[in-house]
Amino acid sequence: MLLAFPVTFTASAAYAGLAVHVFSRSKVLRWILLAGSVVVVLLTLSEAGIVWAAHGVVSARSWIGPRFEWLHNFVFFFTPPAVANLIVFIPRPPLRDWKLVTSVTWFICIAFVFWNIDVSEKLYGPDGIGGPYSSEKW
Repeated sequence: MLLAFPVTFTASAAYAGLAVHVFSRSKVLRWILLAGSVVVVLLTLSEAGIVWAAHGVVSARSWIGPRFEWLHNFVFFFTPPAVANLIVFIPRPPLRDWKLVTSVTWFICIAFVFWNIDVSEKLYGPDGIGGPYSSEKW
């Protein structure tokens, strides 16, 4: 858990640098990444809506089945860079402040790490034991 902070910061800074200094130079790549980022953010909102409508993670998993885990993992890995893309590419001209993009992306990464831990513990229990979907029962 302690490594989550430096690892997510490093990943956020690296992606922010790429988005600001490399991806924003190509108009075609910028539009492709912007369109994909909108889709990812909509999927993130969909996951939040499913969890809210089902009254919890366990109910959402039982409601839509294993597809919920696929959705959650997709959202977990792709939302932080998608938000970075939206921050950089929506303004005209593209935002050039990589430190701002790094900070916002890092906070989103940390929030998603804690969200992922919460989802995992609710579905599988602490250490993968005792949850409703764990392979080992008490």
